[in-house]
Amino acid sequence: YFTPYIVAQVCEYMDPKGAAKIGKSLRHDYMGDVAVNGDPKVTARIGDFMEVELIVSVVRGMVKREFFMKLGEIADVLNENHLKNVMLKMNDDNAILQVGIHMKDEAKIIRLSKAWASGTRNYVLAELKKMNHPLAEKI
Repeated sequence: YFTPYIVAQVCEYMDPKGAAKIGKSLRHDYMGDVAVNGDPKVTARIGDFMEVELIVSVVRGMVKREFFMKLGEIADVLNENHLKNVMLKMNDDNAILQVGIHMKDEAKIIRLSKAWASGTRNYVLAELKKMNHPLAEKI
């Protein structure tokens, strides 16, 4: 048994496509632990080769554990179209809000917000306004 930290370090030296193939056989909560311990760029490169439904499942587990900062770091570097599809399938407005406010790439989150359902957009906008968050003026 390898700890998530060790697996995350090994992933840095693996072909992303091969790592994604192995990742599909792992428990989703374990994959979340690997993501938390890994370099967001490496995690995103591997994620680009994974099915959206699998990523959504892993993200849901990470959301339950409130790993929003790490999710924001990964979202910043994940392929934008892939991220859009994950956000659309999440069906969790608060998760989208939390990941969005932890992203550093404001332009990316603004572009992504255009694809959200109106209910999600309204929720995120209302919450951003409550926080006096600068994104409230941009979304």
